[in-house]
Amino acid sequence: ENITKDRDINGVTYADIPWILDPKLADEILRELLEIETGRDYKDHPRFAALGIDAYNLPMQITTLLAIQNSSYSGLAGRLSMHDNNRLYRELLWGKFINGRPRLLKSHSH
Repeated sequence: ENITKDRDINGVTYADIPWILDPKLADEILRELLEIETGRDYKDHPRFAALGIDAYNLPMQITTLLAIQNSSYSGLAGRLSMHDNNRLYRELLWGKFINGRPRLLKSHSH
């Protein structure tokens, strides 16, 4: 986040992962551990960290996703669900730059 540099993109709507757009207080401990363990690598690539955490947790969720139609798992890299042919899909959140800061949009129509 850079308020001064990002003012020129005010009003831009974009998709991103929950780990970036909707950080939760409970994730702060995990974020701090990642920073301690990986140092600069985490700060340079936080989306890869979120994807890795979801990949680690997915095997515990896969049975539910396969067995219950329209079920989903709220991962750090997006809402994950199974669809036709057992393909995994990921739904991102929508954000918008307001006053040079990214803000989570509660809903967005496509």
